[in-house]
Amino acid sequence: LSPELSKSQTRLMASHFHPASKLAGIQWDFFIKWFGQASVTIARDDELLELAAASGCIGLLIGFESISPANLEIVGKKINNVDEYQDVIRKIHSRGIGIHGFFITGLDEDKEESALSTLPKK
Repeated sequence: LSPELSKSQTRLMASHFHPASKLAGIQWDFFIKWFGQASVTIARDDELLELAAASGCIGLLIGFESISPANLEIVGKKINNVDEYQDVIRKIHSRGIGIHGFFITGLDEDKEESALSTLPKK
Protein backbone atom coordinates (compact mmCIF):
# COMPACT_ATOMS: atom_id res chain seq x y z
CA LEU A 1 0.00 0.00 0.00
CA SER A 2 1.15 3.53 -0.73
CA PRO A 3 3.12 5.26 2.05
CA GLU A 4 1.28 8.46 1.09
CA LEU A 5 -2.03 7.12 2.37
CA SER A 6 -3.29 7.99 5.82
CA LYS A 7 -3.47 5.24 8.44
CA SER A 8 -7.26 5.10 8.13
CA GLN A 9 -7.05 4.82 4.32
CA THR A 10 -4.44 2.08 4.64
CA ARG A 11 -6.61 0.12 7.11
CA LEU A 12 -9.63 0.52 4.83
CA MET A 13 -7.74 -0.75 1.78
CA ALA A 14 -6.22 -3.64 3.72
CA SER A 15 -9.65 -4.67 5.01
CA HIS A 16 -10.99 -4.77 1.45
CA PHE A 17 -7.97 -6.34 -0.22
CA HIS A 18 -8.83 -9.96 0.61
CA PRO A 19 -12.44 -9.70 -0.67
CA ALA A 20 -11.12 -7.92 -3.79
CA SER A 21 -8.64 -10.71 -4.42
CA LYS A 22 -11.52 -13.19 -4.20
CA LEU A 23 -13.29 -11.12 -6.86
CA ALA A 24 -10.28 -11.63 -9.12
CA GLY A 25 -10.82 -15.39 -8.73
CA ILE A 26 -14.49 -15.00 -9.60
CA GLN A 27 -13.54 -13.12 -12.78
CA TRP A 28 -11.39 -16.02 -13.90
CA ASP A 29 -14.39 -18.34 -13.50
CA PHE A 30 -16.97 -16.08 -15.16
CA PHE A 31 -14.89 -13.85 -17.48
CA ILE A 32 -16.36 -10.63 -16.07
CA LYS A 33 -15.09 -7.43 -17.67
CA TRP A 34 -15.60 -4.11 -15.92
CA PHE A 35 -14.90 -0.39 -16.17
CA GLY A 36 -14.47 1.77 -13.07
CA GLN A 37 -13.30 5.07 -11.62
CA ALA A 38 -9.95 5.67 -9.93
CA SER A 39 -7.52 8.43 -9.13
CA VAL A 40 -3.99 8.66 -10.51
CA THR A 41 -2.81 7.08 -7.25
CA ILE A 42 -3.82 3.62 -8.48
CA ALA A 43 -0.63 3.65 -10.56
CA ARG A 44 1.42 4.06 -7.36
CA ASP A 45 0.22 0.69 -6.06
CA ASP A 46 1.47 -2.13 -8.30
CA GLU A 47 -0.36 -4.81 -6.34
CA LEU A 48 -3.72 -3.02 -6.57
CA LEU A 49 -3.19 -2.31 -10.28
CA GLU A 50 -2.36 -5.97 -10.96
CA LEU A 51 -5.43 -7.03 -9.00
CA ALA A 52 -7.64 -4.67 -11.01
CA ALA A 53 -6.29 -6.10 -14.27
CA ALA A 54 -6.62 -9.71 -13.05
CA SER A 55 -10.20 -9.09 -11.94
CA GLY A 56 -11.20 -8.04 -15.47
CA CYS A 57 -10.78 -4.26 -15.40
CA ILE A 58 -10.70 -3.03 -19.00
CA GLY A 59 -10.88 0.71 -18.34
CA LEU A 60 -10.70 3.45 -15.75
CA LEU A 61 -12.20 6.92 -15.57
CA ILE A 62 -9.48 9.21 -14.18
CA GLY A 63 -9.80 12.89 -13.31
CA PHE A 64 -6.50 14.41 -14.39
CA GLU A 65 -8.29 17.79 -14.24
CA SER A 66 -5.47 19.92 -15.68
CA ILE A 67 -1.94 19.93 -17.06
CA SER A 68 -1.25 23.07 -15.02
CA PRO A 69 0.08 22.61 -11.47
CA ALA A 70 -1.39 26.01 -10.55
CA ASN A 71 -4.86 24.89 -11.70
CA LEU A 72 -4.55 21.63 -9.77
CA GLU A 73 -3.91 23.71 -6.67
CA ILE A 74 -6.95 25.88 -7.43
CA VAL A 75 -9.25 22.84 -7.66
CA GLY A 76 -7.63 21.18 -4.63
CA LYS A 77 -6.35 18.15 -6.53
CA LYS A 78 -3.24 17.64 -4.40
CA ILE A 79 -2.85 13.96 -5.29
CA ASN A 80 -2.23 14.76 -8.96
CA ASN A 81 1.29 15.53 -10.14
CA VAL A 82 1.53 16.70 -13.76
CA ASP A 83 5.08 15.33 -14.02
CA GLU A 84 3.74 11.81 -13.29
CA TYR A 85 0.94 11.78 -15.88
CA GLN A 86 2.91 10.02 -18.64
CA ASP A 87 4.17 7.34 -16.23
CA VAL A 88 0.68 6.86 -14.80
CA ILE A 89 -0.77 6.37 -18.28
CA ARG A 90 2.04 4.04 -19.37
CA LYS A 91 1.76 1.94 -16.21
CA ILE A 92 -2.01 1.52 -16.47
CA HIS A 93 -1.90 0.80 -20.21
CA SER A 94 0.85 -1.80 -19.66
CA ARG A 95 -1.72 -3.85 -17.71
CA GLY A 96 -4.14 -3.77 -20.64
CA ILE A 97 -6.38 -1.19 -18.96
CA GLY A 98 -7.72 1.73 -20.99
CA ILE A 99 -8.12 5.24 -19.62
CA HIS A 100 -10.87 7.78 -20.13
CA GLY A 101 -9.28 10.98 -18.82
CA PHE A 102 -11.21 13.99 -17.62
CA PHE A 103 -9.89 17.55 -17.87
CA ILE A 104 -11.32 20.90 -16.82
CA THR A 105 -10.73 23.82 -19.15
CA GLY A 106 -11.26 27.50 -18.50
CA LEU A 107 -9.75 27.63 -15.02
CA ASP A 108 -8.08 30.82 -13.81
CA GLU A 109 -4.56 29.77 -14.78
CA ASP A 110 -5.51 28.49 -18.25
CA LYS A 111 -4.00 30.44 -21.09
CA GLU A 112 -4.51 29.86 -24.80
CA GLU A 113 -1.34 27.74 -25.07
CA SER A 114 -2.28 25.52 -22.10
CA ALA A 115 -5.78 24.96 -23.49
CA LEU A 116 -4.35 24.05 -26.90
CA SER A 117 -1.75 21.70 -25.40
CA THR A 118 -4.55 19.78 -23.62
CA LEU A 119 -6.11 18.87 -26.97
CA PRO A 120 -5.04 15.64 -28.69
CA LYS A 121 -2.39 15.94 -31.38
CA LYS A 122 -3.34 15.02 -34.96
